[in-house]
Amino acid sequence: MTLYISPEGEFLIPGTQAFFDRIGYRNPDFDAGDYSVRNLGFVGIARNAEGALKLRFRPDILTGKAVDGTFRYIAKHPGTSITLEYLADTWMVETWPNDPAALHRIVVLCAQPRQTERRPSAPYRTHALRLDQASEDHGNPLKPLFQKWRVSLSTFDDTTLPFLMKFGCASKLIIMAAASRDEPLRFQFIGEGLEFYDRKALYEFIGKPITYQPDKKYASWIAEQYNALIASNEPRLDLVEALIAQPSGAVRRSRYERLLLPWSSPSGQVIVTCASVLISAENDANANDNPSAVATTASGDGGLRTVRHERLEIRHKFQTALAGQSDL
Repeated sequence: MTLYISPEGEFLIPGTQAFFDRIGYRNPDFDAGDYSVRNLGFVGIARNAEGALKLRFRPDILTGKAVDGTFRYIAKHPGTSITLEYLADTWMVETWPNDPAALHRIVVLCAQPRQTERRPSAPYRTHALRLDQASEDHGNPLKPLFQKWRVSLSTFDDTTLPFLMKFGCASKLIIMAAASRDEPLRFQFIGEGLEFYDRKALYEFIGKPITYQPDKKYASWIAEQYNALIASNEPRLDLVEALIAQPSGAVRRSRYERLLLPWSSPSGQVIVTCASVLISAENDANANDNPSAVATTASGDGGLRTVRHERLEIRHKFQTALAGQSDL
């Protein structure tokens, strides 16, 4: 038996419509379970015939509700042992007896601040990732795009966009093009799944240069990134954290994995594609000097708090439960 616990603490069965609706893909052609764990903060729970439990999760983006739901499941479905498979710099595996020590280990993993969580001193931060995470990981939705770029020898022709649409890559895709290296890149395509600005603003970008954005500082920073990619003519996979000022005046902190690919068209155009997977998005309290600002997540649920605050809640719940004052 395999099931998943969402960041809201909801139990979902893979392959069902409710599961696909929650992850935002109606008919994914990649490993949707792995995607939900790696990028959305789900907990995957598998149980074998002997009763041993296996939990898959990414500690740095787990919410308190997801952990609470996991603890409740373990309490109601005790097993012979618990295997923890969690994503740090790589996938790590630990096996524990089914006792409070395993629960404590989960709490410790979730409470540890990770390098990617620390607030950057500057409004933008990138951390280069290994390209094989996109090229060899069958659960990564960026894989078809990277494969197409490689087998086509980085030539963007009439077959490229239909291919990307067929494999579900277009929803989170941006296509930029310039007549030559001396011309500015201009927006040619923006996938409907992108929300780094509101849809009205994104619609107005088409045909405009890359610097035509409400947040001029962010636009300038992005332009530098794209120009560096064109100069190197090498693909890049990055973890990005950026503060983006919205037309409304709010400041949104986004964390996402981004695959940048340099292409050329048969007519000699310079083309750059940016495909992204959103990890989290939240209103930034520090940027607004408002410590009571409520964070929002990729699901759009304004009731969820930041991961950092969730971890304090997780630790408190666990300690209280061990003291016998509440029922997990």
